[in-house]
Amino acid sequence: MLESPREKVKSSTKRAIQDLTIILETVPGNGKFEATVRHQVQNNHLEVLGYVSRINTYGNQSRCVDNFHMRLYCYCL
Repeated sequence: MLESPREKVKSSTKRAIQDLTIILETVPGNGKFEATVRHQVQNNHLEVLGYVSRINTYGNQSRCVDNFHMRLYCYCL
């Protein structure tokens, strides 16, 4: 799912920047993640701003991982 930015932020007339909210779902595990990505139109550069957030619960899908931060992203078989 891709949501269009509400407005474009222009730092100059030559360089437009778009901030996009990206939501994706993974398979297996059906993990749902959200991140803000900045697109610099002139050079087609993409950059993740801040953190990638898990927006649904993961229960014990990541039970094989001890690190709290990694548990948000891991899926154990």
